[in-house]
Amino acid sequence: MVKTDNAAPPVSRDTSRSAAENVWRSAAIWLLGLASLLIANTGWTAGRAVSVVLMVEGTDVDVVRRDLNDALPPRFTMVDPERTKAALAKEGVMGSFADSLSNQRVRKQALAAVHKSLKEQGVPALIAVRTRRGRNNARETRVILVMGEQVEPVVEEDITLGRNEKMGNKVGPLLAVPLEDIEASNEKAVATTSKAAPEKPSAPEKPSKRARADAAAEPPPPPEPKDDEPSPAPARAAAAHAASEPPERDTPVKKKREKTDFTNALIFVDVGLDVGARKMAYSDPLVGPLRSYLAPGVIGYSVAGQLYPGASSGIAGAKDIGVVFRYAGSLGFGSQTKDGSQKTTGSWTRTAVGVRGRFLAGAKNTGPYIGVEGTYGTWGFVFEGDEPIVSEVPSVQYKYVRGAIDARFPFNAFSLIVGAGGMYVMSAGQFSDRFPHATIAGVDATATGAYAFLPWLEGRAEVNYTRIFSSAKPERGDSYIAGGALDEYFIFHGGIAAVF
Repeated sequence: MVKTDNAAPPVSRDTSRSAAENVWRSAAIWLLGLASLLIANTGWTAGRAVSVVLMVEGTDVDVVRRDLNDALPPRFTMVDPERTKAALAKEGVMGSFADSLSNQRVRKQALAAVHKSLKEQGVPALIAVRTRRGRNNARETRVILVMGEQVEPVVEEDITLGRNEKMGNKVGPLLAVPLEDIEASNEKAVATTSKAAPEKPSAPEKPSKRARADAAAEPPPPPEPKDDEPSPAPARAAAAHAASEPPERDTPVKKKREKTDFTNALIFVDVGLDVGARKMAYSDPLVGPLRSYLAPGVIGYSVAGQLYPGASSGIAGAKDIGVVFRYAGSLGFGSQTKDGSQKTTGSWTRTAVGVRGRFLAGAKNTGPYIGVEGTYGTWGFVFEGDEPIVSEVPSVQYKYVRGAIDARFPFNAFSLIVGAGGMYVMSAGQFSDRFPHATIAGVDATATGAYAFLPWLEGRAEVNYTRIFSSAKPERGDSYIAGGALDEYFIFHGGIAAVF
């Protein structure tokens, strides 16, 4: 066999083994580093994750929930609202939580139940959204954000979304700043928790006897400041800085005033046309020319107004106390006897002025909105002319005080308003001259249908019935003797009402 110098040297088995070990060692280091990064990232993300209770009510619940999940930052996770609903039910708060806040009778209980539930679940906040269908397929939405650290809701807004408008376009910006505050509070809590549990230091080794003896011979070193205590110079600088800074205070969340409508307006005005009828009849007319009277149709006009000076103040009670006034007059009309031999002209006027209070007695979207008022007024139905019939027909000029109550029930754009009142008549003009001992009183009832063309403008159709009754109480020698009289009025009003 011929040997050549070109033959490759044999490969050492030990060299191959070292190369393989280097490869595996490098791979292990890379995998270990990658795992460390994943673990660190997972821990950082867990520390930043924030859970909030999401309560969706009303129509299109699934669509609304999906839109909200897309609108909220990804670090926020939604918690099922069942425990919160159970807490509300326990306090007697049924139906929509978002609408219950508009009812002053249950608002306090509802907020207390939510705060208690948030504390028990360890969740910092609740987001409640109620939607319902409005006109032209718009979605009328109420958004509530309650934070565990705030007594009143941080967000309490009514918004309207168009037919194809995404909820996140309006709800996202509305909640952006409060959610940042919630996230900052959560990060602060996580940091505090991590600092509260430091690693336990290992016990120092026990020094030898020689070392202890050498340490005793040396003078003691000056005391070092503790980790949590600043040195004197920085401490004085920090104290001076703190003195120059104003003390921190909780910044109250300013509640935005609701949009003006017919339930919270500063000024209310109603103008329109009236068509009325009057029927007057005496009971047991014995002495004197006493004619009954019937006017089937009298055309007139009317204007009414309400003013609530404290409406924009936001002060409970004061914002819903105001003044009310009304005036109505008729066009000139004539009356005549059945045979047409005698004629007279007449006029019909009504005035009232007084105080009024309003309050919500139910949920905001269903009412009722209650109004209570007390007024002083006049009611004149007077005849003029030179014919003898003028002294026989029943001219009246009532002066009265009246107490009344009414209720408004909204049904989307349509509202139904019903009311009733009672009158104490102090005098009646010519009627009182004929029957000076008479006692006179009255009652009335009203039903109104209103349709809102705009939030501040609505058309109205109203029917009113007023019944004034008297007991004449005649005495011997009186020029007019009758048992009493019944004076009835039917009025139809059509008009436009506006609020500012």
